[in-house]
Amino acid sequence: MQNRNPVVRILACAARGDVDGAVRALDRLTPWKGFAEIAADVAGPPLVRALVEAMQDGREIIAAELRALADELDATT
Repeated sequence: MQNRNPVVRILACAARGDVDGAVRALDRLTPWKGFAEIAADVAGPPLVRALVEAMQDGREIIAAELRALADELDATT
């Protein structure tokens, strides 16, 4: 999974309910240093937990919407 795009890594971890993995991926995605990094450490876990929770309901709908998004991304490249 290391070669995946950071956004995809966050979504994949969230879909599996891996809060720690998603937080690590979010930390790698953000270039924050110093005070902003502390803010990210405080905001990151609650943000990821909300994402994990939201992805647990309606997984089929989320999968279909992600496929539609992939089609859109393919069409614009």
